[in-house]
Amino acid sequence: RSNQTHVGYGSDADSLMKRWQQLITAPAEKKEALFHPTMRDGKPADRHIRSVVKEAIPGFEPTLTPIIEEAKPCVQPVRYGFRSFNRESIIPDARVITQANAELWRSAQRSRFT
Repeated sequence: RSNQTHVGYGSDADSLMKRWQQLITAPAEKKEALFHPTMRDGKPADRHIRSVVKEAIPGFEPTLTPIIEEAKPCVQPVRYGFRSFNRESIIPDARVITQANAELWRSAQRSRFT
């Protein structure tokens, strides 16, 4: 599940890549507003702009750079089934996905993303 509605998922890959570019080129205080952290008990939890996420989404390279320091383009978004007849795109980057289901990502062949 992507908790980063501005950055993590959307209806098409182009929009996501534009949002990512907007995020990484923004000043630090603006990044805080663009990147919605995972909150637990009112405090940022495991996903925020300063977190270093060591585990990768299965099938993709890990990215150890915190979002606040990121300067590279995002990983190519992938399409997935969202509800019965709808498709969404998601950036397969553990920094923008809260509690990614590793087993689900492992079982999905890249060719299954349409």
